[in-house]
Amino acid sequence: MNLNAVSLAIAQISFTLKSLSKKNFNSSTIEIANLISEHGFEVERHFYRTLVTYLDLESIEQNSTSIKRSENIHLTYWLQELPSLISKSNFVTLICYAFDTAGTQKSLKLSSHINGFLTSLCKLFKLTRAQELLFVFALRNSIHTELQQLTHEHIEQRLPDFIRIASGDNGINELGLAELSVEAVHSLVLLIQQYISNESIEPLTTTEDYERFLDVLRKG
Repeated sequence: MNLNAVSLAIAQISFTLKSLSKKNFNSSTIEIANLISEHGFEVERHFYRTLVTYLDLESIEQNSTSIKRSENIHLTYWLQELPSLISKSNFVTLICYAFDTAGTQKSLKLSSHINGFLTSLCKLFKLTRAQELLFVFALRNSIHTELQQLTHEHIEQRLPDFIRIASGDNGINELGLAELSVEAVHSLVLLIQQYISNESIEPLTTTEDYERFLDVLRKG
């Protein structure tokens, strides 16, 4: 791989994101997609890391209601990317690198006492419940202990209802599982199985509900 070409692609992505506007949005996103396709992982990783820096994460931490999706072109871009990002095989690596860098650079000042940060973030990102769990499970691999703790608490709050609803008549559609790729659903099931095996079933759900949940996904 031509490292100089990769460096130029990274610089171009930084410039394109900095100058992103409603007027050049379509052409800019196409240009970035082409650069990622041509140069691969390093450029892709840089793209998501840089895009996250344009999100007002500190306002989310403070439970600010001032963030308006329609006025934030970078958030619009993020929302456009999320469905395909979640389905990528290297999703965990990409999302953790992006948010870990934000934490290291202090654009994201995490505290284990922040209430509702992940809930507000997932709401801002308009994630389905299934996407939300995938997103939060991915962030469990963060290098920042504060973020690890927040994800653990969030999963403990969300997972019992998720399993219960998924076992219902319309649970697959209600949770957004039907919108995920087969690979993403498989990843989510594995993550849930690993989490429950580590935490034990009883504090989160009953064995019966858990087995019914797995049966529904197998049949779906």
